[in-house]
Amino acid sequence: MLLSLHVKNLALIEEEEISFGAGLNILTGETGAGKSVVIGSIGLALGDRADAGIIRTGAEYALIEAVFAADSEEQKQRILAMDVPLEEDGTLFIKRRIYPGRSSCMVSGETVSVRQLREIGDVLIDVYGQRENQRLLRKENQLLTLDEFAGEKTVDLRHRTEKTARKLHELESAFAEDDLDESQRMRELDLCRYEISEIESANLKDGEERKAKGLPANVTYSVTEEILQEFSTNSTGAAGTYDQTKSYTAEFTNTRKKADVTVKKQLTDTTDSNKFPFTVTLKDGSTTISDYEVWKNAQDSGRKLVTNEQGQVTFELHHNEEQKLTVPVGTTMIIEESADGYTATVEAEHVTGVQDGKKYTIQVPAEESSVIFTNAISAKKLRIRKTGDDSPGGLAGAVFSLEAEESIEGFTDLTGME
Repeated sequence: MLLSLHVKNLALIEEEEISFGAGLNILTGETGAGKSVVIGSIGLALGDRADAGIIRTGAEYALIEAVFAADSEEQKQRILAMDVPLEEDGTLFIKRRIYPGRSSCMVSGETVSVRQLREIGDVLIDVYGQRENQRLLRKENQLLTLDEFAGEKTVDLRHRTEKTARKLHELESAFAEDDLDESQRMRELDLCRYEISEIESANLKDGEERKAKGLPANVTYSVTEEILQEFSTNSTGAAGTYDQTKSYTAEFTNTRKKADVTVKKQLTDTTDSNKFPFTVTLKDGSTTISDYEVWKNAQDSGRKLVTNEQGQVTFELHHNEEQKLTVPVGTTMIIEESADGYTATVEAEHVTGVQDGKKYTIQVPAEESSVIFTNAISAKKLRIRKTGDDSPGGLAGAVFSLEAEESIEGFTDLTGME
């Protein structure tokens, strides 16, 4: 029921307020008095199309305010179902301000769209004019008219009937979707197999993605990644049930594991105080790793570690010293020693490597490992040659002796003389 109407700056009306009572209310007046403007303002308040021409000359905007009361419980429920607020007594306040080119609409203090106003108007009021009797010929209006005539006694029955009919329609639709012929079922199965093979053969690199399209509804999916031993992985959205109205993303994040490799130094002559430089190079396949971040976790134990532009790290070790490095698992680690005048024997613990002179190459394992370089002073021959004339009594039979300036382990007896 319409309780009151406030109109301002609309067509001929500067400002007018009209209150309506229960029962029949009649507007009378001469032609041009503004009866149609009043009726039209009610339509504007409930979402009718508006243009700038209806704004009173000289005014910035036109304003229509209407107060309605929901007459029945059914009206209240239909309005509340639209998320429109109602006062406790069922009162509804509608306000529409019309500007040139736009308008603003509010219902009980909340902003709504013009479309929502029209939906509310369909619940609150019926406007009849000439030839309105033709509405009775429309099927959707016939049922509505019958329900309105029956009154509130049939409201609950109608709601339960609507609910049952809606459930029946849902079941019929589900049955129709499941009742696939064998050929259609095989087509969908082939499509699923194709999409699965596409994902399995993706071999994605960092930042790449692969999409699966056209999957049947309600397919349960699970995406797994074949993880290399040197990587750990985290995933999101890797499993679920496919809904054709939504999109899904399975995201996998791989992190390369790290392990400790300890380089140890030993000398056969324990009194030798020389320092021995080492250079370590990391490679991922054939590519040298030049990222300094790789070496941030190196345990330098007070020893200076130096990295160069090639991503190599260098350090020096005395006898019985060691250097621990934390490096990515699965990378190729090349350890090279500078030790002129020394031989090198290399042993490894928990890893297998290849020695090439003073260079040792390993594949970094997942567990902690060690590489031990053992050095000994290289043995070289000293040739002593006697020369002299061949006259009688020359230098024949001369005796030679050789002494070392300091003791050299393994060579103190100077055996092996030729």
